[in-house]
Amino acid sequence: MNENGWAGVNRSGEDDRRSTPRGRRLGDTLLALSVIADIGCQRAGRALSEMTGTTIDAKAAQLRRVPLDSVPNLVGGPEVVVTATYVRISGEIQGHMLLMLPMKDGCSLASMLLGEAVEPRPDLPEMARSALGEVGNISASFFLAALADSAGMALSLSPPAVVVDMSGAVLDVVLADLGEESEEVLVIDTIFAQSQQLVNAVFLVLLRQSYFDVVLDKLPK
Repeated sequence: MNENGWAGVNRSGEDDRRSTPRGRRLGDTLLALSVIADIGCQRAGRALSEMTGTTIDAKAAQLRRVPLDSVPNLVGGPEVVVTATYVRISGEIQGHMLLMLPMKDGCSLASMLLGEAVEPRPDLPEMARSALGEVGNISASFFLAALADSAGMALSLSPPAVVVDMSGAVLDVVLADLGEESEEVLVIDTIFAQSQQLVNAVFLVLLRQSYFDVVLDKLPK
């Protein structure tokens, strides 16, 4: 977090002076997106706290641009078993969002929400799946609402789907939909906290480049 409390922007060590089709510097618009991500996470944390009756904080630690072929490495590699909550974006732009965690961390997050231990196993209990679906849905909904408000866009989400599988398999279908039109995804490193317990997650925003350009150019200057 920077000195103003907003999520930091990681541009992989480069001074990103690339511009959007309408001439806006990409680094500036990514900074705007990091602010939106943090607003969405804070609101999601409040909603999760109300839902569970306990204090749960959600923070966007940083926003990064990551090459498509590097995405599975965010959770340890393509063969690592993960829990993933998937939603589809529709409206003025179309795309995908995934809240993805290694299995052990996904079960820790489910335990945080349910108030009871959830053991890591492929046949994840329905209550744990429901909890992960809810946290993914709430996080995605508040991020998308903050984005829609800031960019003046009409956007909506599909109901969440929870998958337990190897990260490579989870991502294959989504990344194939992006085709060759996009080379990068937005990654929001997200932290969920309850008392002394911390769970790290990766929140992926996957858009075709043409839709990404639309978002960047609609954000306020």
